[in-house]
Amino acid sequence: MKLKEENRNKKNNNKTKIIQENIYIEITKKEIKVNSYLKRLYDSKLGGNVVFIGTIRDKTDKGDLIDYLYYEAYKPMALNEIRKILENYLFQGAFKKGLVVHRIGILKPKDIAILVALANEHRDNLFNVLDLIVKEIKEKVPIWKKEYFNNSYKWI
Repeated sequence: MKLKEENRNKKNNNKTKIIQENIYIEITKKEIKVNSYLKRLYDSKLGGNVVFIGTIRDKTDKGDLIDYLYYEAYKPMALNEIRKILENYLFQGAFKKGLVVHRIGILKPKDIAILVALANEHRDNLFNVLDLIVKEIKEKVPIWKKEYFNNSYKWI
């Protein structure tokens, strides 16, 4: 697979994307516009597509109203870890195309924080693989969030 990396933030030389033949990964401060990203998966040979959209809830687990969340990432490592997760499943034949887009910065309730999507010839096992990928991203990728609520905050 030929690797093409784009550098969108030339000022600090911070890479924000990894684009490979069958994998697309992006960490962005911009709003995630789902349909524009899903077009990357569409392929006449692939009929099964599954999507996870993670949005910001309006309450903490304890019931406090959330003002906003702040996400930050160590981008080079985060991109690389997501790439390793996707490549692991890709090389096992679990899907043919995959993408992960994660937003950083300030996000308010209802904003999309993460988009994960996979495509394959058929949907068989794609839902399970998608769930495993989302869990691994939460466990392994250096992206942190801070909840702001009731004039207070908490790293979670």
